[in-house]
Order: sequence, then C-alpha cells, then structure tokens
Amino acid sequence: MKVYIDIFFFVNFLMNLQVFQILNYWRKRPAITGRSVAGAVLGALLGVLVVMLGIRKRWILWILIYVAGTSFLIRFVYGKMNVRGYIRCVIGFYLTAAAVSGTLFGIRELLGLHSISLVFLLGGSMGIQLAARAVRRMSENRMPEQYMYETWLEWRGKRIQGTGFFDTGNRLAEPISGAGVSIVTKELFQKLLTQEEKMELSEALSEGMINNRGTLLLRYIPYHSVGEERGFLPGILVDKMEIRLPDGKRISKDREWLGIYDKCLSNDAGFDILFHSGIFKQN
Repeated sequence: MKVYIDIFFFVNFLMNLQVFQILNYWRKRPAITGRSVAGAVLGALLGVLVVMLGIRKRWILWILIYVAGTSFLIRFVYGKMNVRGYIRCVIGFYLTAAAVSGTLFGIRELLGLHSISLVFLLGGSMGIQLAARAVRRMSENRMPEQYMYETWLEWRGKRIQGTGFFDTGNRLAEPISGAGVSIVTKELFQKLLTQEEKMELSEALSEGMINNRGTLLLRYIPYHSVGEERGFLPGILVDKMEIRLPDGKRISKDREWLGIYDKCLSNDAGFDILFHSGIFKQN
C-alpha cells in the first residue's frame, strides 16, 4: 500500500492535537498550548519514522516504541510529575485517543465518507476547541475560583513558564508590606538561578538559614497551611508575573512576592504556582 508521508504526518498531527486538547481540558489548562502543539508534532514525526523504517510489521518492537513514545510525549507536554499522576495521564492519553478515533470513524460512517480527510480532522479539532470553551465557560460560572493558568515569571532578565492555580484559600502575606504571596515550587523557580544561587536557595530550604550576604535577597515568610502546621518559606520579590486568562488575554503584575516551596503543590503536578487570593485584584 502506498503511503503519502506528508498526508500521513498531518493526519497524525491533527489526531494527536485533538487528544491533547481533551487532556488539557480535563487538566484545567487552555485547550491549545505551545507544548501540546509541539507534542503533537513530535508524535506525528515518530509515526512517520515508524512507517519509513517498516517497524509496524514488527509488532513487539512497534508496541514498545509506541509505549515509550507516548511516555516521552506526556513528560514533554506536562512536565515532571509523581508516579501516580504520570500513570493517570498515560492511561488518560490512551483512553482519549481511543475515544477520539472511535468518534471520528463513527461520524465518517454516519456521513458515508470513504476516508477521513485533513479538512474533516481540522474541523474536528476546531469543534473540540469550541466545545471545550463552551463547557469551560459554563463551569466557570459555578467555580470561577478554581482554574489553571499559563503563567510566566521574570527575574533579573530571565523568564520561565509554569502553571498557576487560583484558590481563594491562599491568604499568605509578606509580614512587612502585607502584600499577598504566591507559592512556587523550588523545581520551577530554580530555572531562573545560576548554580551558585541554586546552592544558596538549597541551604535556605534545608538548613533554615538565609545568607544575608547572598545574591538572592531572600526573606522569611511565615505560613500555616502548606503541608505542615506552621513554618517559614524563603520569599523573594520577582520583577514580573504574567498570567494568561481563559479568554486569551494576559495580565501583568509587577514586583510580586513568591514563597519558594521544596515539594509538589499538587498530587499529579498539575500546577507549580499557587496564586494568593488577591492576585486578580487591581493594583
């Protein structure tokens, strides 16, 4: 059977993108993100490689590559997570892929089409996008305080991206100014740091000692509800925090306090920033 590589690539890309769209919805993320698009491209390239090398005829090798490839895509798109969250995400990917394929083939049979065209897949992708937005709007009317947001942090000329979660229960405040404090995982924040600064932060977290001569300018922030009864978090003032809203608009918050936490903020690593309750109030 003759296979057109370009068509095969785009069909697989659109199928992968639809699966990630649905997974993103269940993980309370924007339906389409840069990483989900990149993951769909990588998945399609892997499919092309499998076809070109004739691996599909070797069932055991094909299954092993498929499982390994899926695991890599999940790690690439959603980042590091614990074992339980990772397994749930992989299973969700397979179930979603089966549901999307079955639905598209069912629609094809219903419409009497001989094959699934690129236009058909593109229409399906747009339909999923519109449906996810509609359902999300309805759910936001019930629970506007619980949503995940693409978030960017800027500090000393560097910029990183994470996922923020808004929960009105976080009323952590910097003790001197009274400003609200969002919580960020150490794993995410240290991407902004040099090797020397990473060592300084690790000492502050493990030994409970802040080096006043260090370059981070940390400040201890007392807390009462982050996995323990009470304690202190190293706090730092970042230059800028940018948040992408569900409608695509972005808001920018200058000079925001962050408390750095050395554990996961969620069981499945769905987010790595916990916003304070006043994050969306006007300055």
